[in-house]
Amino acid sequence: GLSRPRHPSATRIRRSHGRRVCAMSAIVDTALLPPTGVARLVDIGSGEMGFYGYSSDTATGRVSAVGVSDGKLKYEKGCTFADQFIFRESGLDLMCTEVRRRYGISAAGEGREPEPLVLCLTGANRQILRDDATGRERLEDFLRALNDRLRSCGVACSAYFPSGEDEALFELCATEFVLRHGDLGLGDEQTAGFAGTLSAGSGSCQLTLRAGPTGGPSVHSIPIGNRTPVVSMKLGTEHALFCPGTPSTRRKACDLLCDGEGAAETRPAWQEDGGQVDPGSLRLWRELAAECIREHGLPTQLLGMFVGISAVYHAAVEAGCDGKLLPRDEFLSNLQRRCDELLACDQHNGRAISNLTLIAAIVESVLSEESVIVCKRAWNIGRAEDKSEALLATWTLGLYLKQSGAACAA
Repeated sequence: GLSRPRHPSATRIRRSHGRRVCAMSAIVDTALLPPTGVARLVDIGSGEMGFYGYSSDTATGRVSAVGVSDGKLKYEKGCTFADQFIFRESGLDLMCTEVRRRYGISAAGEGREPEPLVLCLTGANRQILRDDATGRERLEDFLRALNDRLRSCGVACSAYFPSGEDEALFELCATEFVLRHGDLGLGDEQTAGFAGTLSAGSGSCQLTLRAGPTGGPSVHSIPIGNRTPVVSMKLGTEHALFCPGTPSTRRKACDLLCDGEGAAETRPAWQEDGGQVDPGSLRLWRELAAECIREHGLPTQLLGMFVGISAVYHAAVEAGCDGKLLPRDEFLSNLQRRCDELLACDQHNGRAISNLTLIAAIVESVLSEESVIVCKRAWNIGRAEDKSEALLATWTLGLYLKQSGAACAA
């Protein structure tokens, strides 16, 4: 089953016969979604937040994305969600404005049963706002003030911290759903060969297998992401890149990111945007990824069809091969071609080069030569005679499918 964050002060908010039962804390260990109507979830990541709304037809089981305008909100450069919204005085006003505008809600909701809005905090937010006592207290204060402001709109906010494993399993659920009901045009035989998902972010990468060693789904991860070589990090033996248990990874990371032994923090290997990427540093980055995969025990040379999501999808978009079911080596050739094109420019896109190199190392290691991969984000759902609606295969969709039962109904 799905694990829950184990924090003694976290409490649960649930529904009992249609009535909302509230504990004192607005930080919950299970995301609260309404039994009917629109479910609103805000995916608050390390570098951006996405606003999502879902509903389903109980008669047909059809799931729709509803009630959201605009795309993701990227934080200011160098800022986390906590920096821009929790610790900054103007953050509360900005959050209220974004929630009202993106979900199209107004003050007309006062006096009625409040509808839940779940703030789902992932990535670095777990350490900053869940594990740190001061950060958690500031989050509680922020939620109280936010709920005071949004009460007239008929909205009640809670905060939910999914574990990294839960996030990956929700992504797997969403991907299985869109593969089964979406517009990729795969036959039953190819769909049955679905083996799992590959995802990547700014600080970690995940492989989620549909059937792991024990028969059920399994999640595997490595502690590097596409921003690892372009940002500085505070050092310590507790950092997974530098722990004594993975000595080869530690050596490669030191060679790429540190100015000698005993450094207090890493330095960027190259600029995130602009400047030049040194070929030797890029080679070290690929070698670091390979060692990290090996020492952290990521399964390798797997057979089947894989779906690339999050930064794996963005690498495919960069290389112009998204939405296509491709053999592993053809996919890798597209990534290498685009990386070479970027390196030939006067000013290098350091983040894109980092991401393309990382994803290529993971795909080459994890997938066998006979495997295929497709990277797709927006899927059209519905029968040919219906008006198709795009669903994004995100972990928030998987959370909705699991809680609402829509995945089973469909």
